[in-house]
Amino acid sequence: MVEYIRTGDFLGKLRLLSTTNHDSITLFHHTPQLIVPLLQTFEASSQLNQFTQHSYSCSVCLTLLHGSKCLQLNCEHIFCRSCLEDFWKLRIKEGDVARVGCPDPECVKKATEASEEEVAKIVTEAELVRWRWLREKRAYEKDPTVVYCPIAGCQTPVPKPQDVDANSDIGWNRLRQCSRCKFNFCALCKRTWHGPLESCPLNPPEDSGKERFFAQNHSKMSASKMLKLRRAEKASLQYLQFATTSCPGCHCYVEKTAGCNHMVCFKCSQHFCFRCGIAIPDKSYDHFSTLCFKLDANGQRIANDKSWNGHGFPQ
Repeated sequence: MVEYIRTGDFLGKLRLLSTTNHDSITLFHHTPQLIVPLLQTFEASSQLNQFTQHSYSCSVCLTLLHGSKCLQLNCEHIFCRSCLEDFWKLRIKEGDVARVGCPDPECVKKATEASEEEVAKIVTEAELVRWRWLREKRAYEKDPTVVYCPIAGCQTPVPKPQDVDANSDIGWNRLRQCSRCKFNFCALCKRTWHGPLESCPLNPPEDSGKERFFAQNHSKMSASKMLKLRRAEKASLQYLQFATTSCPGCHCYVEKTAGCNHMVCFKCSQHFCFRCGIAIPDKSYDHFSTLCFKLDANGQRIANDKSWNGHGFPQ
């Protein structure tokens, strides 16, 4: 009986041997969806055990370390956990989530990011939560239809409703409802929802809906505090309109402290003119050899402005 099992002749009688390769065995299971995860877990565990039995040179610190102190990323590059921990934790702390990935030069050029499984093996739970939040925030910032709740104490990102066409001429595409505070507002003017047919108010009164919302949903003390935040928010918006230019690519506010008017957005890398806000080609200065458009007090562009010499500086 032992010899019969050792030779494996019974596998052929049970039709478990492959017809093309007798070194492989075909296993039948009545519920393959249950056994597949088990086989995948076993395969990963076997690869990890084999990895920890060898030593590897970290591509950052060039130190030869045991496999238990190293991590092989999905791109197959190997680094010590200490170097990855220092690098990834600093990037997460500074909010630079796009650089939480493989530090190999080739992968840096490709902007290869680490998976959640890889990040979880290096950072703490709190840092992992922040990493997830930063990735979600970045995804919202890349979506032009996402706006932030205008309630000063909320600021939750609100995406466009799935059943509304963003290119529709009907005013319903401007309606947004915050999932956190349930405030209904217009995505264009950031005021309380005024209906699909009514235009956005040009000069809304001080009590413009958000203030009423505060008073109706908070205590008197809380409402007073929120109103102060609302006034501070209004002052911030006035400063942004006066001292910044909106990026034509991602619409984030950009402030210039020095240098010429050729700007490169730090978020989307869009090249644009700080003076007029027009997008310009990459590494092109043709726009600055002609007269730039200037905005008047009403937000209208004025061409052929004689007070500007076309090089980013007044005459």
